[in-house]
This record gives sequence, structure tokens and C-alpha cells, in this order.
Amino acid sequence: MRMRMNKELDDETEKRNLEEVEDKKKKKEINYSPYEKVKPHFKEMLSHYREYPDLFLDSVRSPNALFELAPFQRVYLRTFLRYKKVGMVASRGISKTYINVLSKYVKCILYPNVHEAIAMPTKNQSAKVTQEKITEIWRDYPMLKNELRNISFQKDYVKLTFKNGSTFDTLTVGESSRGLRANGISLEEIVDPRMDRDTINEVILPILAQPRRTRHGVDPNEISLTQSYVTTASHKQSYAYEKFKEIYDEMVSGRDSILLITSYE
Repeated sequence: MRMRMNKELDDETEKRNLEEVEDKKKKKEINYSPYEKVKPHFKEMLSHYREYPDLFLDSVRSPNALFELAPFQRVYLRTFLRYKKVGMVASRGISKTYINVLSKYVKCILYPNVHEAIAMPTKNQSAKVTQEKITEIWRDYPMLKNELRNISFQKDYVKLTFKNGSTFDTLTVGESSRGLRANGISLEEIVDPRMDRDTINEVILPILAQPRRTRHGVDPNEISLTQSYVTTASHKQSYAYEKFKEIYDEMVSGRDSILLITSYE
């Protein structure tokens, strides 16, 4: 009887020792770096900020910032990151271009290896205005400049290269943009006659050919190949009216599009 009890104790001790050895092996295989410890919380925070980019900006805003997001501007920011196609008609003076450029900048931070682009009626205007807005963003959110690896400000071209592999640059609505590639594009002042319908449809929109790829492939839950149209109001005979009518019809039919119109008052 005593021998059987001793054998059971020995077997139990051996089993416990084997489990301890396995635990030690597993612990050696796990990388307990500071990032690994916070990784689950980091994933939750990143998902949260992708839905609420304005809250991300609140967390990095300078106490000396000259610009503070108004409630309707927060709505604009959220729609740019949540919808595949966005139309915005607004009067001058409500910082629509600032919000547009800011949304592109933030998306490049929150989505590694994404390529975002913006186009205006002329390449010089596109570069000049975009550079001005980026400088204002650095004034209000100076920490965001630390996310950049390279900055290229030229007379007719702007390109920001981020440390996470993302890029944000300016385009021209013309043949020189044929063959380029981007994951998201924004067209400013589409009411301008120089924003030609045929060039947009045949040259600019085909730029959106491939979605963003991660190290695991394409994210099926991500809204990629996005289009946004930001402009002041115009007449019904313009291409802008045609485009916004298209976005409106898509929105009311339940597709991933939204049209925002702000009164001049």
C-alpha cells in the first residue's frame, strides 16, 4: 500500500516537473518587449482613433494651437475616414481645405503603407495650398511632424513620406497623372471648369486601382480606394452637380457614400 502511494507521489512530482519545464520553454519563446505588453491595448486604441480621428487630434493638440475643431468639422473628419465616397459642398471660410488635408495626414498615420493624394485645378495651386495647410497643421499639432521621414515642398509638387511607409502627395488633373497609383484621392474645387469630366474619369479615378496592402494582405474590413470631392457651390450645368447627384443617389440607396452640404449662412 505504502509503495503504491509512493509511486503515485513520484508520478505526480514528475508530471509537475514536466509542466514546469514546458512553462519555462513557453516563456522563453514569448517576447516580453514593452510593445508586446501593451499590444492588445494599442490595437483597441488604434481602432478607436480610426473611427474618431478628431479624438486622436485632441490627444496631440498643442496648448498654443490657434485652431480648434468645431462640432461640424469633427463630423467632416469622421466621414472622410468612414466612407468610401464623400461629397462636401460648403462656403468659403469654414476651413474645408484644412480639414480635407488634415484628414489625409491623419489617415497616413493611422494606416501604414497607405498612399493618399489630393488634386486641385492646377498643379501650382495644389502644391501651394497643400503646403500652406500642412504648415498650419504643424502649428496646431506639432507632434505630427515627428511622424515624417521625408518632406518635399516644391513649387508644383508636395510629397510627405511617413515613417510607417505611408505617403501623401499632390496631383494635377491632367495627362501627367496617367498611370499613377493611390489608395485614396480628394478633388478640391471640382466646380472649376479646368476639372474636366473626361480627364477625371479617364485619368484620375483609374489611379485608384489597388487597395492598401498589409503584411497579411488586403484587410477585408478596411474602406479603401476612397474618393472625396470638396468644393463650393455652383450651377446645375456643372460636372460637380452631376457628381454630387451621383453621390446622393448612392447614399439614399444605402451604399458607402455620404453627401454633406453646409449653408452659406
